[in-house]
Amino acid sequence: MSARIIVGVHGRPGNARSLDDIGRWAAGRGDGFLTYDQYGVNRPDCQRIPDDTLLDHLVAELADVVGRVAPQSEVVLWGHSFGAMLCAHLLGRRPSALARPVAAAVLSGFCPRRREFLDYNESRLRLSKAEFDRRHLCRADPWPEAFARSMRAVPHGDVPLADDYDDVVRAIDVPVLLLRGEHDICSEAQQREVTGLLRNAQAHAVTGASHYLFVEDPDSTFAIADGFLGGLDTRPSGAAP
Repeated sequence: MSARIIVGVHGRPGNARSLDDIGRWAAGRGDGFLTYDQYGVNRPDCQRIPDDTLLDHLVAELADVVGRVAPQSEVVLWGHSFGAMLCAHLLGRRPSALARPVAAAVLSGFCPRRREFLDYNESRLRLSKAEFDRRHLCRADPWPEAFARSMRAVPHGDVPLADDYDDVVRAIDVPVLLLRGEHDICSEAQQREVTGLLRNAQAHAVTGASHYLFVEDPDSTFAIADGFLGGLDTRPSGAAP
């Protein structure tokens, strides 16, 4: 069994297949990869979770997934977009829900400052959906078939979000890699400010890419992630995350 498991957490809309490239990268490294479809994705018949408790429900679901990893394996979270928000809430607000420690997290397309996100994308959101998706969601042409299907997956409910989650970000005490694309819906300014809130963080942007940078430019994205995980590998034995 792999000594490290990457737990992938997808965004909204989307399902686990949007993270296929991360799974292939993990396998090439000899790491395990565990991902899942979040509650209710493409399941209109499932029990309805009230919107005001849905975020807590999804964070608890992620904690349960992490708990399935074998005790001898190191866990690294990779959350993308809304999945990055779930990872942040688990690590910063609900760490007591974890039955085991998490060594580090990769947060790609992470925009915890909702108001800044909306202001930054105000003009972009006036584009047609097709043009917005082509410029700022994923610039791969054509989209891989499994990824395109994933983007049509219907999430459960509507998660109400606050204007910012600075308190959550400040409380995260594991090493974090922040990733964004040059043309991402997440701004360079927000990434810089969030990096400053974190206790132990690296931040990188992938030139030419947009929100789904690991689909558009996997070589550049995963070279950065390899360097980050390599830094974890060189920690002295027994060092804290």
